Amino acid sequence: MENKLIKPVIKVYTTKYKEINLPEQMSTELSELVGIHFGDGGIHVQKRKTYNVTYCFNIKEKDLIEDLKFLFKKLFDIEIKQYNRNNAAEFYCCSKMLAYFLNQNFGAPLGKKDSLKIPPILKEDKEYLCAFIRGMYRTDGCLFVKNDGKYRYPVIKITTKCKEFAEELTHS
Repeated sequence: MENKLIKPVIKVYTTKYKEINLPEQMSTELSELVGIHFGDGGIHVQKRKTYNVTYCFNIKEKDLIEDLKFLFKKLFDIEIKQYNRNNAAEFYCCSKMLAYFLNQNFGAPLGKKDSLKIPPILKEDKEYLCAFIRGMYRTDGCLFVKNDGKYRYPVIKITTKCKEFAEELTHS
């Protein structure tokens, strides 16, 4: 099984970019970060070709916030920037290199997340797939108990607007 990652080749046309540390091999930490990214993350390309990798969580999700900071420091040696607005903790990293790394290795869209797919590199390894789904659950998931007469059923739910992605998660 090949779990070597692609280092993007950036051609500088409009803006300079800063080299960052990128993992060369797949790991469960990176898999979980990709799941978090697919849940509450995004890549925004501005008009002047600046690239922002962003995340937004409820301010009460302290464990998730600390884990995001830890993962960015461990995986990329980056102190991700944070600002709070109302009840939201918003994070961003201006990095063309990181945007392309997430896009080329995992299919993270540059722009709207209209069609998502579980990255093939994560499907190949059960441990990576579980870490990816854990990241998705931490951002877009919930657990509730469904009452059906005298029986109670625990239900795990992950919401997404992409129907094909939801079906793919269901069958994984």
